[in-house]
Amino acid sequence: MTITPPAVTNDFVGTVSLHITGLTSGETIRVEKFFDANGNGIIDSGEILVESFTVTDGQVPLIGGVRNSNVPGDDDGATNGQVTINLFYPSVGTVADRIGGSYLVRVSDPNNGGVTPAIQTFTVSQKVQPQGVSGRMTAAGSGLPLSNAVVVLAQQKGNGVVGTGTDTNGNYTIYSPPAIMPSSA
Repeated sequence: MTITPPAVTNDFVGTVSLHITGLTSGETIRVEKFFDANGNGIIDSGEILVESFTVTDGQVPLIGGVRNSNVPGDDDGATNGQVTINLFYPSVGTVADRIGGSYLVRVSDPNNGGVTPAIQTFTVSQKVQPQGVSGRMTAAGSGLPLSNAVVVLAQQKGNGVVGTGTDTNGNYTIYSPPAIMPSSA
């Protein structure tokens, strides 16, 4: 499996392509994207699953005979033992596309059969902006740092969201364009 591009910034607008080979013709695969909160490159228990879908080799979703580009499908146009999936970025309804951090994309067999699971890293870096918010997350009861937590800054009116994960000491910095910063209205 390859992901192109393998890294983007959280303001990227374009297409991210997954190319999976070594399949049986007509085989169905499951694609899952996890937020790798601790950045260790392993899908640990408790990692946040942010996206999941299935794709069948040689099939694309159609509405009235027209390609539904909002739903993933095999965009290489052939039943040939490989799948190319072109995903709009940011995708429809996925807040995680704007959260900086490391993600793990896993391809597997939804029926636990023939496909050997494959995992690739996909990175979303924060675009450095002239403003933002930084701080330290701690547990209310103990005061201990909350490591590997997700922190999100959301626009009060609208759909703007940016975010990141905390480090091992609970520290975070979220850069933000002016439209997402809270206003005094």
